[in-house]
Amino acid sequence: MRRACEIISIIGVIALVAIMLLIDANIFYRLTGRIIRGTYELVELLTAVCVGFSLLGAELRRSYVKVDLLTSVAPYSLNKVWHYISQVLSIGYWALMAYGMMKIVLDKIRLGEVTHTLKISVIPFRLLWIAALLLVIFIIIAYNFQYTAREESDK
Repeated sequence: MRRACEIISIIGVIALVAIMLLIDANIFYRLTGRIIRGTYELVELLTAVCVGFSLLGAELRRSYVKVDLLTSVAPYSLNKVWHYISQVLSIGYWALMAYGMMKIVLDKIRLGEVTHTLKISVIPFRLLWIAALLLVIFIIIAYNFQYTAREESDK
């Protein structure tokens, strides 16, 4: 699991660095009165990679912001119920995002969508985004199985 986190993080960081270098290069290139064609399109495509892998890395590490203001003062039984409710809501949200994106992708596949300037197919990047969302759902479910098993063993 730790190795997967490292690989996912490295891919996300590489995409982010590529975005920054591309933007910076385009800014400096503009000083000469020219532009790098397709910069906006490449940044847009790389953003899908960066965000998708960042979401996966955060979910694998469980390293996102949690607000425990109410749960810190609530009784244990209420916290347990809230845990499962929040996980169901989270799974529902990511599933809805994946479903909506899949509908868009199926339509775009039919149309053969490519970027305007560089004529790069956006379908692989959209599919990567869907895969990331589905993996986030899988990780949440797997975590909840672990959480439930831990709860049972503590009894």
